[in-house]
This record gives sequence, C-alpha cells and structure tokens, in this order.
Amino acid sequence: MFSNIKRRLHRIMAVARLETIQLMRERTTFSLIVLIPLVQIVLFGFAVNMNPKDVPMAIAGTQDGLYERLETIAEGTGYFLPLDGLLPQGSAEARVRSGQALIGIELAEEVDFDDLEADAKPLTVYVDASDAQAVAAAASMMENAYLKHLLMGEVGNATSNTVWLYNPERETAWTIVPGLVGVVIMISMLMLGALSLVSERERGTWETLLTTPVEGLDALFGKLSPCVVMALLQAVLVVVAANVLFSVPMSGVVSLLLIVVPLFAVAHLMLGFAFSALAQTQLQAVQGAVAFYLPSMLLSGFMFPYQGMPLWAKVIAEMLPLTHFVRMARGLMLKGQSFAAVAHELLPILIFMVIAMLFALRAYRAKLD
Repeated sequence: MFSNIKRRLHRIMAVARLETIQLMRERTTFSLIVLIPLVQIVLFGFAVNMNPKDVPMAIAGTQDGLYERLETIAEGTGYFLPLDGLLPQGSAEARVRSGQALIGIELAEEVDFDDLEADAKPLTVYVDASDAQAVAAAASMMENAYLKHLLMGEVGNATSNTVWLYNPERETAWTIVPGLVGVVIMISMLMLGALSLVSERERGTWETLLTTPVEGLDALFGKLSPCVVMALLQAVLVVVAANVLFSVPMSGVVSLLLIVVPLFAVAHLMLGFAFSALAQTQLQAVQGAVAFYLPSMLLSGFMFPYQGMPLWAKVIAEMLPLTHFVRMARGLMLKGQSFAAVAHELLPILIFMVIAMLFALRAYRAKLD
C-alpha cells in the first residue's frame, strides 16, 4: 500500500516539475503572474486613499471677516482647496451644481456672527453627494473643525445647515450603480475581445475563415459588432435594474448615455482584441485583460475617491476611459445634466478608442505576417 502511494507521489511530482518548467518557459504568462500582484500592491499602497485631499470648496457671501476665518478653518483641516476667494452672494450652490466645487458654503447676508442665537444657522453648506464617499469624510472634518472653533468662541454662535445635493440620503447604491454600467461593459468587452482571436486560433477555425472570400478586417469587425449590441443591452439592463431595485433616480435624459456606450464598448473590445492577437494562449489573453481592468476600477473614482489620489495616479486615471464614463453616468443619471455639460468627457474616450484600434490592427497584422 505504501509503495503504491509512494509511486503515485513520484508521478505527481514529475508532472508538477514539467508543468513548472512549461510555466517558466512562457515568459508572458510568468511576467503577468508577477506583474498583476505588484501593480495591485502599488495602487492600494500609494494611490488608493479613502481620505480625499484638495476638495474644491466655494464660499459665497458678503462677510469678509467670517470668510477669512472659514478659510483658515478649511485649510487647517488639510482636506480643502478654497476657490477664487469670497464669491458673490448666492453663488455657492451654483458652483457645486456646475461641478466647479464639491462643497459650497453660503454665508447669510448682513449677519453679526459674533452675536447670534444658539440655534441660528446663518451658514448653508451645499455638498455634491453624487459621489458621497469622496466628500463625506471631508464634510465631516469641516463640521468637526468648525465646531471646535465654535466652542473656542472664534466664530461666534453660528451653526450650519447642510444640503446634500443629488443624493440626499447618501445611498451607496446611488453612487455605485451609474459607474457600474461602465464597469460591466468594460469587463465584458475586454474578455470577449481577449478571447476572440486566441480561441479561434486554438480551435483552428480562424485560418479556415480567412480562406473564404471574407477579408481579415471584415471578419474581425463582423465578429466584434454583435458584442457592441450586447454592451447596449447590458447598459439598459443595469439602468433599469438600478431604478427598479434601488430607486436610483433618472434625473437626466439617461438615453443619452446610450450614445456613449458603443464608443466605450469598442474601445475595450479593440484593446481586448490586441491582447488576444499578442497572446499565445487564452490564459495570457485573460491575464492581460485583468491587468488593465483592475487598475481602471481602482483609479477611475468608481470604488475609491478620485480626490484622495496623488497626482501621478490622477494622471493615469485621466487616460482611462472608465474615469470619464463614470463622470458622464453620474452627471446624466444623478445630476440631471445635459449632454452638452458632460460632452467634454467624451473626447478622452474617443482618443483611447482610436489608439486601441490602431494598436489592435497592428497586432493583428503582425500576427498574420
């Protein structure tokens, strides 16, 4: 009995050694196995930060003295970046709604802040809660710092009234779901593109298709076009489910988001296809897709506050289509913005799509050669 077990263990170890040698020979696979954890460690360790910094804040009113004290309080927290000095009366909310500031403070007009009733609230704080996790910590810090100065008698007896715009109850689902539309499409299209060519090569059907009168590029676009239709269906499904299950408000013309979906889908399809053309196996193609979409999810503002990231991470995030899709989705679904107000986010997606397409076609032609 023991001899049989010993022989079986020897056979298992022999197969394991062969598999290890084969894995080490596939440099691409081995590199991705090492690279992906390293990228995640770097991003989680240095880029992801739940405490946002330099949150743009607008202060409006006519009380110069109080503005200076509030500015000192805000800067002392290390969370805020006051904008443009003291703004005209009544413009704080407008700055938040226009996206220029995440927090706006409106100072009441003609009020003596050193002689107020205990329950007076001459300060109104407007908070953009479309991404609640990006501002909740900063808003709490501002409130705590303000109360500290209040108890010290440095700002009189003034308290504040906070208005949470777009997401009054600060529902997590309202923040997550608009970006989830982009995440679902990104992962699906990357995977479909990554497996498209390499799986055909492994089955030997791609070469057969190329022997027909159909040209290579025609075959490629013919195979990928149904995926774009699938992306549209996924977007509709997520939006409808969000409204039915989580009561996510559709404040704007959400159908405008469907204009962006095909471009967003094609960008990731072509990138996935480039991975497929360069890879030797399905595992390599999938690993390449994973190596792209994980950083996209971490840096886009979908999962973690964009405002908390260092500058180098923000630069990378601005190059990722998901970052701009998340902003467009939240603007259209939660804020009720017009397409013109978010159209500037479309240009980076278009640029990425063109680059991904050129990269995919070059990789495809190199594989044919």
